[in-house]
Amino acid sequence: MDTRPRRVRGGTLSWGWAAGASVSDLDDLRTWVPALVDGRLLTGKTQEQRLRTLPAGFPGISYGLGILDTNGRLGHNGEIPGYESIAAQLPADNASLVVLVTSDIDHDGKNLSSLVGNAVTSVVTPGHLWPAPVPTGPE
Repeated sequence: MDTRPRRVRGGTLSWGWAAGASVSDLDDLRTWVPALVDGRLLTGKTQEQRLRTLPAGFPGISYGLGILDTNGRLGHNGEIPGYESIAAQLPADNASLVVLVTSDIDHDGKNLSSLVGNAVTSVVTPGHLWPAPVPTGPE
């Protein structure tokens, strides 16, 4: 597999719908995450509804209306070819986690942003780990 970087021009991520429709950076996400979690952009009733999460099929992970709860950390993550992100906050500690990765190459079948998120949280908030990623394909 050739993994050398290549320059791509004229592409668009519009095919990714919401996954490719948002353009942001680290500072934007660091501002957005607390607002997402504390609900300041929504009515109290709407925030209450969105925080009613349901199990997502993995231990410690549940999902509500556009918000992920993973081991007490609330936010969202995403992956689209070439880009990965995590934007989440641990409300109990007022600790935000923002990870941005520009790659679509996995490591041992696991996405890089979750590997970074897991490594960082294992040091900073070991009682509330960002989950270790599950393999993305056959091993």
